[in-house]
Amino acid sequence: MAKHVEEKYGHKKEQNMLSTKLIELYKPYFGKDKISLWEYIKAYDSGNFVIDGQYDKYLILGWLIFFPGFLWLFGYLSFFTPPVYLIADRQRGILYSYGMGKVRLTRYKEAQFGYAGNMLAIKLYGINEKTGQLKTILYRPNVSHYSSFLTSTDSENHRFITFLNAYMQQGRDAVSPVDYQARKPFLSFGKNPLPADFEQQVKQILAKLDQEKKTMRKIDKEGTE
Repeated sequence: MAKHVEEKYGHKKEQNMLSTKLIELYKPYFGKDKISLWEYIKAYDSGNFVIDGQYDKYLILGWLIFFPGFLWLFGYLSFFTPPVYLIADRQRGILYSYGMGKVRLTRYKEAQFGYAGNMLAIKLYGINEKTGQLKTILYRPNVSHYSSFLTSTDSENHRFITFLNAYMQQGRDAVSPVDYQARKPFLSFGKNPLPADFEQQVKQILAKLDQEKKTMRKIDKEGTE
């Protein structure tokens, strides 16, 4: 618009009262192909310029407000969220994870795998602090080589389950000839220490699972009599 005003009204013979106002308004931008974002916002906010509406102004203001927030959230999730791993304990025959001081687990032989949407999920159990009863937690393992945001493909999910079954059923030699450690994240500041009462929580959850299993068997038996 500034270029249009400059070209049309730049000559004195083309000027009148209206054009003079336009020239004074747009004069700071004559000869500029681009202006800074701050100049753009000030110009739109002044209300002196002809625009299609307030949508563009609010879009820019919203972008300036939400984009830094998005970057903060992305950075927090990427670098400061404590890692929560799935651990396969072949000796005990359990799969477990822990976070925020709480343990969740299931027996490998009773493990239930499925999909929550498009994401692989494993049903784990923990203790409800209020009721003291079992509660169900869907653990979504991230097995992608390329991302830490649960974007693993079907092929990667199948390889993970095959790996897990081979290890739990046949031992380490079935998956690797030597001991190895998982690759650590390049940058990670989140901490997730093992709960101090880890063993106590494991025993409590396993006892609840056994108790629930006995109850279900009793119900099934009574139903068939």
